Formats: sequence, structure tokens, C-alpha cells
Amino acid sequence: MAINEEKIGLEKPLQTIIENNLESVLGVKFIKTEMAIEDCEFDTVAWDPYRNAFAIIEFKPDKNTSVADQGLKYYFVAQQHKEALILEYQKIFGPLKKKVDWSQTRIIFVAHDYTEYQKSLTYLPWAELWQVKKYAGGLIELRKLAARSGKGISIPNMFPKQKIEKEIKIYTEDLVIREKWASTFELYQEFKQAVFNAFPGAEARATKLYIAFDDENRKTIVEALQQKNNLNISLRGKIGQFKNTPLKLIEKNMGHWMNGDTEVRITNSSQIPAVIELIRQTRI
Repeated sequence: MAINEEKIGLEKPLQTIIENNLESVLGVKFIKTEMAIEDCEFDTVAWDPYRNAFAIIEFKPDKNTSVADQGLKYYFVAQQHKEALILEYQKIFGPLKKKVDWSQTRIIFVAHDYTEYQKSLTYLPWAELWQVKKYAGGLIELRKLAARSGKGISIPNMFPKQKIEKEIKIYTEDLVIREKWASTFELYQEFKQAVFNAFPGAEARATKLYIAFDDENRKTIVEALQQKNNLNISLRGKIGQFKNTPLKLIEKNMGHWMNGDTEVRITNSSQIPAVIELIRQTRI
């Protein structure tokens, strides 16, 4: 039986529904709705525990409204008012446990549709575009648009080019994974493919020091840090929850590079299946 798509109505009711389910649909935690800073009003402010960063969510009524201009402006307003965002965080969650990674600030747009130009903006490191559809029976579907190449695309000239380059840090897999460390370079490539095979829809996301693998809802599945002699894998689970593994598990020290509670270090590809099994245990 076919499910009929319905027209999406007013912006606010949709916003309320998504805010009530933020963690399950976007992988972020709600902080505040309608937060006014300067001449901006952020629809929703949220905390991304996987990136240790803030996420600003904007709901667009139609594809004819601005995305690039508004997104870039909101990004810089957030950077210029860090104390205000931290204060709102503390009202909900208490003192920060880890330093905010401001380079990972995200502006997330939610709309029924986008123009082709707007879709091309997904190459920008601060922008995420999500398409929302509503079906009979109140069913709502959210789908993240895949990142596109930024070749030939210009962004609004609202801020000096030097300021944009200074504030927005772009990390890539090529910068983080060292090919000169040949043995662990190959090990990482095999591990990445194993993650993609085991978790369809997973994407690799480069940070300053490591690679995070996120699922289709932006939730981090696992993190990998390349070292000269081993690949350090960070798992999202306490040591006590893992069962029947031949690998040595290490309880992670607070404030270390990655965000999981448990780490395992592998040196050869024969250990990858055991790591995949551990990851599956964190997904139950």
C-alpha cells in the first residue's frame, strides 16, 4: 500500500515535532528554542556530543528563502557570542566536561526542498542540509543531503576572505591520515572499508586529529586515530558492556583525543572483524 505524501504546513509545528525528537533524528541534544543574539534569532540551539560543538538548526518554509547568506551569518554570530551559547548549555547540562570545539560548529537547515545552488552548498564545512517530507498518518521523514564538490561555487562576500579562512577550519582525510606511515595507512583503509560494509550509510568525517565514522543520523559509530605503529579505535561503551573479545580493551582517560569510553589498539587486519563485533555491541 502506497503512502501518500502530504504538504508540509507551518514552520513552527514542524520545528516543535523535530525539537521533541532531536536526539533520535539528528543526533543532537536540545538546549533552547528561539534564541535571539544581535539581529539573529536561532530557531533551535542544540549540543552535538559527538563533536563537542554547538549546532544551530534553522527551519525553512520553502526553497526560495536564503540559505547561504543566513547560514554564514549565523555561523559567525555563534563564533562571536561563545559565552552566550555556553551559558545556555550550562543551564541545561551544567558545567562543560570538555572544551568546546568551535571549528565543528554546524548550521543545520531543514526544508521541504532546496534549489540546485542551495544543494551545492553542502560542500561547506559548517553547513548541513536536511530534506523533510510528511506523509499520511503524521509520518515525517528526514534525509540528509550528501555533500557535493565545491568546485566553481562561490559563497556570499559578507565577511573578509581572511576571516573566513581563519575561523572555518577544513579537515580532510588526506590531512589526518599519513600515507608515509605505510603499515597503518593500509590498515586504516581496510578498517574504513569494513565499517562501510558493516554499517551501510556510514560516512567518514575528518577532525583535527582523528577520523570519526557517523551514521545517517549524524551519530558517531566509532572513531579511529592513526599512529605510527597501530590504529587506535575509540568505542562508545564502557569496558564492562563488551563481551567475548580477544582484543585488549583500554579504559580511556578523560580529556584524551577521542570521545569514546573504551579504546582498542590494532596492528593488523586480522583484528578488524573483532573490532567490528565490538562496534556492533555498542549499537544494540
